[in-house]
Amino acid sequence: QSASNGLMLAQALAEHPFVLDVLHPALNSSPDNELYKRDFFGSCGLFGFVLPETIAQDKLDKAIESMKIFAIGDSWGGYESLIKQAHLDSKLRQFTSEHTSGHLIRIYAGIEHGADLQTDLFQMLDALD
Repeated sequence: QSASNGLMLAQALAEHPFVLDVLHPALNSSPDNELYKRDFFGSCGLFGFVLPETIAQDKLDKAIESMKIFAIGDSWGGYESLIKQAHLDSKLRQFTSEHTSGHLIRIYAGIEHGADLQTDLFQMLDALD
């Protein structure tokens, strides 16, 4: 269920006009999709997406904190869905130029009802507009 929810959310986010990039190897748009198709039979609910860097940090924090289903957290989450901004520091990790710059959001999709997760996620995005 987690994998199914994760892929569904990744596909929905890829179509959202506010989202710059979705980092999920099962998406055809992923630069790693060929590797994924060659080496994997499925995926999990863990992935990321990128929002414009023009969004004010306090606005993003408030929007994420107001979510109803997604909790803020770093772990895989088990059965519950988690969200957190990944504050990347060049000392810790450096993306190559193929990655879009902006606010990187990390999601773990749990086993809640997929449509409810999408509603919660899109309400958060609407609050950023």
